[in-house]
Amino acid sequence: NDDDNNNDTCFKFTLLHREWARYGAFYKYQPVDLIRKYFGEKIGLYFAWLGLYTWLLIPASLVGIIVFLYGCITIEEDIPSSCRVCFSPWISTDSKS
Repeated sequence: NDDDNNNDTCFKFTLLHREWARYGAFYKYQPVDLIRKYFGEKIGLYFAWLGLYTWLLIPASLVGIIVFLYGCITIEEDIPSSCRVCFSPWISTDSKS
């Protein structure tokens, strides 16, 4: 029985390595079910959340890249503001207040 359990663990490890833990598998979906069977429920849930969170960050990163490129393209047209916020009449420069 102990030998069967050892063979099953070795098979799960080999399958997990082939499906997930290789450089060539970075573009594939995570085998969350295999991760859960090998590492347990908590680690499986962690990697499922991590995969979802990574996918949810992709739109935000695309918006950030677009804004950055727009800033790089329009940097020559930038005109510094003539409004002097530091010397505004609404902001007290007295140190007494």
